[in-house]
This record gives sequence, structure tokens and C-alpha cells, in this order.
Amino acid sequence: MKWMAAFVAGLAVAAPVLAQEGRLQQVREAVDHKPDDTSSNDRSDSSSDSDSSSGDGDSLAGELFIYAFLAPFALPHAILEDDFSLDTFFPRFPYDNGQPGYLTAQSNGSGVRRGWAGRVSVENGNDFDGLNRTGAQFLLETTTRFGVQGRFDYFRERLDCGCTDNLSLGSTELTYRFAQHPNMQMSAGLGLNVLDDRFRTHYGFNFTYGADIFPVKPLVVSLSMDAGNVGHAGLFRARGTVGVLYRGLELFTGYDYLNIGGVDLQGPLAGLRLWF
Repeated sequence: MKWMAAFVAGLAVAAPVLAQEGRLQQVREAVDHKPDDTSSNDRSDSSSDSDSSSGDGDSLAGELFIYAFLAPFALPHAILEDDFSLDTFFPRFPYDNGQPGYLTAQSNGSGVRRGWAGRVSVENGNDFDGLNRTGAQFLLETTTRFGVQGRFDYFRERLDCGCTDNLSLGSTELTYRFAQHPNMQMSAGLGLNVLDDRFRTHYGFNFTYGADIFPVKPLVVSLSMDAGNVGHAGLFRARGTVGVLYRGLELFTGYDYLNIGGVDLQGPLAGLRLWF
């Protein structure tokens, strides 16, 4: 019977480890789990009773939806008095040669008008509860207002057993700068989410919306929001940073909130960004 006692003792030791579930594992389960659709029949049964009386309401709701969809794009464009007919160019970095903000209708000091610009950044975030995130991001944009951006995040979680878990999340979007002014630029884009770990890779859709604000030298404020999905889980992200710029190098800090399938992965961050 000694072998049975040893087996039971082994289970007692291993049970806390096996039962332990970190946040990254919860993300995997949310991404893998396909939600049950049990409400479609209920909707079809009740729809026939209200069709005749909902025509006017549907029309009004449709108009309100259109206005609500366009407002985040039309209002900033109007407030910034953006003019699509005005050619703008990029300096080497924000506040270059003493100019206000970023973007200019003039050539720089050397007489060169740059039709493109880029930035790359690296950062580290931690929730001080066992979860660490290392991230990198790039953005290439042009005077046509179109650009491309990408982000990569590596999550590492320390579990109570002393072991670690990890996964990575990436995204790439085609962006369009729909509102611009030397002191503020706003853009939106569509692209792809990719979640990858040692088990499998999941894909999804992503929408991004953000703004870069240049209130006064040497400050830079960056805000962004992402909404989409990865696998069977919804994804929402909101982040904001405040940075201090020295020539083309920005030291920034802020907060990053990420929710995947109801699991929060968030925390303060600090990083370095190069404008070129």
C-alpha cells in the first residue's frame, strides 16, 4: 500500500499547480471557446410581431447610427479646420527648427520637403502583480495621409508555483489621417490581430483610432483605442502616454489597458520613441 500512499501524496502536491490558472491561460480559454448561440430562435419568434410597427423607429435609429458613426471623424476634422487641398510635409521630428507641433506647409531649413515620416518605439509595462509586458511599435506615414503601423507585445506572467507563462500579441493596420493640424493629428485604421503562443496561433480583425497632440515644446501626448477580436474572443484596448522630446528622441510614460475575452491585462508603462 506504500505506492498508493505515495500516489495520493503526489496528487496532493500537484493539485494546486494543476488547478492554478493565470490570466494568460484565461485568455487562451476565451480565445478558444466558441460562445453558444441560443438567442437566434427567440429573436426570430418575436420579430414577426413587431415588423409592422417598427418602420419609423428603424428609420430614426438608422439615421442616429450614421451620425454616431461619422461624428468621431467629422467633428475633429471640422474643429481642426482641416483643408484637404493644402499640401503638408513632415519635419525631421516634432518642433524641429522651432516650428509649432508637427506637420508644416513649409520646407525645412535645408529646403527639403519630406513626404514621409516614421517612428519606432520600445516600452515595458508591469501590473506589479506578476504580469509583465514588453512591447514595440512602428508607424510609417505619408503626405497622402495613408500609412501603416504595427505593434508587438510579449506577455510574461509569474505564477504562484514559481513557474511562468507567456504569449504574444501583434497587430498591423493600414491607417488614414482624417484630421490634421500642426498641433494635433488624428488617424484611424483597419487591420489584423494575431495572438501566438506555444500551443497555436489565432487571428482576428482590428480597428484602431488615435491622436497625437503637440501642445507645447517639448511635450507629446499620444492617445489610442483599439477594438476587434482574436479567435472567438473580443478585444478592446485603450492607452495614453505623455512624453518629453529631445530632438528626435522621446521618453514617455503612461498606462495601457487591454481586455481580451473579459480578461484584463493592464498596467503602467514607460518607453522610448525615435521620430525620423
